[in-house]
Amino acid sequence: MSNGAVVAIGMATGILTARLLLPEGRGQLAVVLFWPNFFMGIGFLGLREAVIHRLSTDKGESGQVLASAWWLALGYVLLTYTVIYLLLPVLLGENREGLTGFARTYAALFLLSGFTVQYLFSIDQGRMNFGMYNLLRVLMPVTYLSGLCVLWAQGGFSVEHVALANLVSVMVVAAVRLALAPRGLFSAPALKEMKALLISGSRFYGTLLIIIVGGQADRLVLVSAWDNVSIGLYTVALTVASSGLYGLASGYETLIFPKMGRIEGAEAQCAFLARHLRIAMMLLTFLAVGLIGISYWMIPLIFGVEFAAASGLAVVLILAFVPYCLRQIGIAALRGLGEAAQSTVSETVNLAVFLMTVWPLAYYMGLMGMALAMLAGNVSALVYLFRHLQRRLGLSFRDWWGLNMSTVWDLVRTGRTYVVQR
Repeated sequence: MSNGAVVAIGMATGILTARLLLPEGRGQLAVVLFWPNFFMGIGFLGLREAVIHRLSTDKGESGQVLASAWWLALGYVLLTYTVIYLLLPVLLGENREGLTGFARTYAALFLLSGFTVQYLFSIDQGRMNFGMYNLLRVLMPVTYLSGLCVLWAQGGFSVEHVALANLVSVMVVAAVRLALAPRGLFSAPALKEMKALLISGSRFYGTLLIIIVGGQADRLVLVSAWDNVSIGLYTVALTVASSGLYGLASGYETLIFPKMGRIEGAEAQCAFLARHLRIAMMLLTFLAVGLIGISYWMIPLIFGVEFAAASGLAVVLILAFVPYCLRQIGIAALRGLGEAAQSTVSETVNLAVFLMTVWPLAYYMGLMGMALAMLAGNVSALVYLFRHLQRRLGLSFRDWWGLNMSTVWDLVRTGRTYVVQR
C-alpha cells in the first residue's frame, strides 16, 4: 500500500513539474537533482546494507552497531560533499554554469539529510520495522507535493524553487526520524564495530557501485551528452515507465533482503524466492501492458503536448523495466544471503552490454537508441543472474516463471488472505 502511495504521489509531482517547467526547465531540474542523488549512493559505501545485514542476523551489540554506523555515516557525508563540491562545475556543463552556486548549496543540505534518512531507514529495515519505514517513505513525497502546490498557488515556480521543495521534504523526514531515533545513537562509537561495519560494507560495495552506475547509466549518458529539452523528454518517459513497476520491485526488495538471511536451508530459500518472483512477474506484466496501452494518449494529455515525443520512449523503457525489476529482486535475495560476487557480475553484464550498444544505437536513433540499449542490458543481466540462481538454489525456470494460471490463483489467494487479515 505504501509503495502504491509513493508511486501515485511521484506521478503527481512529475506531472506538476513537467506542466509548469516544460521540457527545458524539467531538464535543468533533472540535472540539479541527479548528481547529489548519484553521489549519495556511491558515498554510502555499503553502510546501509551492512547495518541491515548485521541487525537482521543479530550479529554484534545492537547499541554499539547503531552508534558506530552513525558516526561513520557523518564521515561519509563530509567525504562525499568534498568530492561533489569540486566536480559540480564540470558535471553541470558550460550551459548550466549559472546553477553551480545553488547546486553546491543544495548538494550540501541534501547529502546531510539524505544520509541521515537512509541510515535510519536501514535500522527500520534491518529490524523489519516496516510500519515506521513505510510511514516515513510516504511522508517524503507528500511533503514534496505539498511544497509544489504552495509554489504553484503563489506563482513562484522555478527550477530552484522546485529543487528546494524536494530538499525540504528530505529534511522534514530526517528531522522526524531523528526525533524517533533509538537511544544510544549519539553515544561514542566502538572501534571494533566500526571496523566490522566497514568490512561488511566493503563486501556489498562492489556490487552496489555497479548497481548504481548500471542502474543510472542511461541518465549518466543523458545529462552528460544531451541538451535540457532532451533530458526533460526522457525524464517524463522514465517517470511513466517506472511508475508502478519500480515501486513494486522496491517493495519486494525491502521484504526479501532481510527475510532471506533468516531462512535456513537452500530448499526453503528457493521456495520463498520462487513464489515471490512468480507473483512479481505476473504483477509486473499486468502493469507493463496497461502502461503501454495508455502511454501514447496519456503523456500528451497529462504532461502536456510539449512532451508528446516522449511516448515512444516510454514504451521501450516500460519493457526495459520489467527485467530490471526482476533482476533487482534476485539481487536482493543474494544480498540477504550475504553473497555479492554474482550480483556484481550480473550488474557488470548489464553495464557492459549497455555501453557496447548505447553509442551506435544512440548515434542512429537518438534517445530511442539509448532506451533500446537499456533494454538489451537488462535482459542480458537477467539471463545471467537466473542461471546463477538455478545453480545456487536450484531455482528452475518453471519455479520462477509466473505467467500461468497457477500464479493467478496464488495471487488471488494472497489477496484474499491480505483482505481477511485486514
